[in-house]
This record gives sequence, structure tokens and C-alpha cells, in this order.
Amino acid sequence: MIRIVGFVVGVTALLLAIFAPTPDGLSREGLIVAGLVALRRPRPPVAFGPALAEAGCVHAMMDLSDGLARDLGRMCRSSGVSAMVDPTSLPLGPGLAEVAAPLAAQVGFGEDYQLLFAAAPADTPAVEQVAAAQQVRVQAIGGFLEHAGDPVARLRGQEWPAAGFTHF
Repeated sequence: MIRIVGFVVGVTALLLAIFAPTPDGLSREGLIVAGLVALRRPRPPVAFGPALAEAGCVHAMMDLSDGLARDLGRMCRSSGVSAMVDPTSLPLGPGLAEVAAPLAAQVGFGEDYQLLFAAAPADTPAVEQVAAAQQVRVQAIGGFLEHAGDPVARLRGQEWPAAGFTHF
């Protein structure tokens, strides 16, 4: 199973506040505050990664620095597998719950200081135990597939939205 830790929202909230029209009922100031808090005082799950590895229930893990769409593709290519993400399973962090169409923000931005990892479904109890001990939120967002050809990450029922940013 593909899982993520926490919410993917930090830079997203800030960029939405600056560049996108503000959705009804959501203040631009609220998005700016959520984004700035995440950027100025990130809360990366530093101890979770090693604890999960020590529990022996992770097959691959990486930080979500360039957005889910880009980083999951990298994980798939590095591992020689393909993946399918269920967009309805992606967690909505603060500031995105009220956005009418949050998918592009959830998968196309980065700098969230969170983790993306792969663990077998049979390891779910161990993953949940480590997450509870580390006080982090873990969400299953999809699974890995048998594939023919090049490894690829897919989004169930649709194409990946365009990337929200690129470093270079």
C-alpha cells in the first residue's frame, strides 16, 4: 500500500492564497496564515521514519519535497513498480477542506516536510502502532500494480493535474 504521513498543505495554502481566487467562505488571510505557519514552523515526522524502518514494515520511503505526483513517480521508477492513487483518499489539510477542487493543490506542490512510504497491507497493524507511538497521522492513498513496460504512477479515473511548481 502507498501511504503518506500528515497533510500535504504547507506551501499549497500559501500559494493558493496569493495566486488563486479565494473560494467562498474561505478567507485569504486564513490560507496565508496556514501556509506561513507550515513554512516557518514545519513539523516533519523526523522520528517516524526510523521507527517505521526499525519495525521492519516499510519497503520504500522518501520525503514529499516536490509534490505527490512527482515524488511517487520517482519512487515507482526507483523500485521498478507502478502505482495507482485513489484521489478520494488524499487527506485534506487545513485550508484545503473548503477549496472546491483541491486535487491539484494536494498532488502538485511540495515543501510539505512529510513522508511517502510503501508498506504491505499485512503490515497495517504495525504501521498503525508506530504511528500512534510517534503521534503522526498516516493515510493509505493507493496501491502498487502489476505492470508491463516502464514503471508509472497513476491517479485513478483521471490524469495528474499539472505540477504547481518546479525547483528548476
